[in-house]
Amino acid sequence: MRHLTEEQFLEAFDKGEEIDEETLLHHATIFGETISEGENRRWSRSVVSVVKIGERYFQIAYEEGLTEKQEDSCDEQPIEVIRHEYDKVIPEQIIPEHTIHIVEWKKKEV
Repeated sequence: MRHLTEEQFLEAFDKGEEIDEETLLHHATIFGETISEGENRRWSRSVVSVVKIGERYFQIAYEEGLTEKQEDSCDEQPIEVIRHEYDKVIPEQIIPEHTIHIVEWKKKEV
């Protein structure tokens, strides 16, 4: 099983070419950072991962199989995203005032 290299991935993405499912799943499941998981359904759950390829970030949505007979699948192409980080002060309520660090992923505008 051969996957696109980072350079091939970026070239295909920039040309608007379809990136094969095996390459997307490889990057999302091996190198990706999970940013959201849907509720478990009977056989699978929806997962969204962000993966860094070169100096760019891509969001990959896929279905994760939940049994040994269910395979992961990916029907959507990646979306290029930009990392947005900031600190937010949470005012004192039940616990003392504190600051949390937030990381958001926003779709890169073309």
